Amino acid sequence: MDSLDLIGNLDNPTPFNIAKSALGYVGRGYAHLDQAKLAKKEEQKHREYRDVIDSWNCAIAIGLHTVPAIMKSVDPDIHHVLSVKLMESSGNLDQAIIDLTHTIKSDSRHTKSYIKRAEIYEELSVYRKAINDLTTAIEIAPEIGAPYEARARNHLKLQQYRDATADLGMAIEKRPKKASNYYKRANAYRLQAKLDLARLDYLKVVELTPQSSLSKLAGIRIKEIPETLIPKKEKLSKWNWFQKNKEE
Repeated sequence: MDSLDLIGNLDNPTPFNIAKSALGYVGRGYAHLDQAKLAKKEEQKHREYRDVIDSWNCAIAIGLHTVPAIMKSVDPDIHHVLSVKLMESSGNLDQAIIDLTHTIKSDSRHTKSYIKRAEIYEELSVYRKAINDLTTAIEIAPEIGAPYEARARNHLKLQQYRDATADLGMAIEKRPKKASNYYKRANAYRLQAKLDLARLDYLKVVELTPQSSLSKLAGIRIKEIPETLIPKKEKLSKWNWFQKNKEE
């Protein structure tokens, strides 16, 4: 049964063999997607989107491996985009997590879904889950800078300053002219009492964006840190003094 046939049967009881098969739910989802394209009102369009995702979630739960290779299956990119659209229209973050989890089940390497789900976890203050999703995104696509920045934010929320500075270092490597990353790393260094490193990053902020509000904040921080932070020389212990004189 193609999508056009399914459109005519959307309001009718679904035959058992279609209702219980992943292929049937995939087709039903595409039928609702076709209906969404025809919808003139935004509210109707979003209802159809909801039906698309609900149908595809059922297909994913049953198992897309049961859909014959020659047949059309769930498109993870469309699933992700519609899940985000529905979240933005409804504000239902819990449902968005469920939907994006299904996207990930359909494609375990769908980086955008891990990043978006992490963003929602961060908004819900579930920082460890956000870090886990961002770690997976980084493992899949280590060349992208955004997940490092996001993971650093979550590390900072958990006061994991060393991990945050490491992630910000990677983010800076990917985007060396983004001043905000230097500022965030400087703050993380300052919280670790690494004032010499913090000062260097604050100076970099001023260098990159001399007229910005961020630069003004960096300037305030610079004034709070001495220009030179030379570690005090370790005093010679009696043993060290004896060893030194012995060698001479």
